[in-house]
Amino acid sequence: MVENMNTDAFTTIEQVLTPLLTPVLPMGLIGGATMTQTEHWMLEAVHLALKGWGGVSPNPLVGAIIIAPNGEIIGKGWHAQAGKPHAEPNAIDAVNGAIPHGSTMVVTLEPCNHWGQTPPCTRTILQTGITTVIVGCTDTNPQVAGTGIEALRCAGITVKTGVLEGLCQQINRPFFNRLAHQRPFVAVKFAQTLDGKLATRQGHSQWVTSQPARTWVHGMRAGFDALLTSASTVAADNPLFTCRHPNIQPLRQPVRVVLDTMLRLNPQKFNIFDTSITPTWVCYGAEAPINIQHFNLLQDKGVKLLAVPRNATGTGLQLSTLLQVLRTEGITSVWVEGGGTLTSSFLQQPTLVDDIYAIVAPKLLGDAGAIPSFTAPKIAWQMPSVATYTLYNVQPLGEDALLIMR
Repeated sequence: MVENMNTDAFTTIEQVLTPLLTPVLPMGLIGGATMTQTEHWMLEAVHLALKGWGGVSPNPLVGAIIIAPNGEIIGKGWHAQAGKPHAEPNAIDAVNGAIPHGSTMVVTLEPCNHWGQTPPCTRTILQTGITTVIVGCTDTNPQVAGTGIEALRCAGITVKTGVLEGLCQQINRPFFNRLAHQRPFVAVKFAQTLDGKLATRQGHSQWVTSQPARTWVHGMRAGFDALLTSASTVAADNPLFTCRHPNIQPLRQPVRVVLDTMLRLNPQKFNIFDTSITPTWVCYGAEAPINIQHFNLLQDKGVKLLAVPRNATGTGLQLSTLLQVLRTEGITSVWVEGGGTLTSSFLQQPTLVDDIYAIVAPKLLGDAGAIPSFTAPKIAWQMPSVATYTLYNVQPLGEDALLIMR
């Protein structure tokens, strides 16, 4: 998983995801201890699963391999796209000829046992010579939730579970969190100087971070359904707000979501409203005094417009309702990247945030008038009751430092 990793490059999805996967990697891969053969097989299946990064939503990432009785890997497969065959039948189809009786399947996630857009994977497995199935982690989807393992065992298949379980759960954290919280998975990313600034007082922010950090961000964006930002960020930076990693291209570019309560942005002036690149959605305030001319121009440009109730001050949107609106529209994961106000709004509501990716550059502006990372009304919190997150990992990104919090 981390062999030959070069944090100055981030040329593969494995390298991009290393900061998230390292804390749950087996010690054998980190410290040189011996891994079991089964763990090696599961690690290979995880490698395969990551090939679906950015293509499988709303489904999970899954990889599978088939091992003949003599220990030879004879089939490999992964889930590449929602609605297409799952990893298990893909691995079976990859076998050259019949699968020998007594073969083993190693799969990162419990095989499904229900009809959806594809047949049950359990049924496909039972039609082969596979007699043992090794599962990384169980599926918490209520349609599966142990029934796949039970069906295999009832048919006489030996099932072993929990192999590299933490790693297999981590690669599908957005999938599992969405099921648990009934809202899209939310990751908030921001970059700042050592003294907590996003930009100079004149608004110059290119570039706070180094090229490796920016490449990492684009690689991460590729795995999300939606990239969310604010009207203020669009007005200040005029970003394309897409995934532009040189080596990692998603099956589909993420949807771009702009929060513009009053529709103050002129759609003719900003790159983000070019829907020929990828869809753009604008969320505006329900019953807000919106700019009707901009509303009509957005519609003409093919932008989807979504009304969301305003927050208590009327100046922004209710974030919890916003996430439910996005969920209704089929969004399962959201990458939040904007200015200090948007970042602060999310981080002040910890129940809405799953991951925080804070990139700190070893630079010092030393200017009290520079634009801060967080811009929020004064909150009369006492220190013991402030919003608190858990530090998950710290990882170099070139000359910068990535702090992952949950």
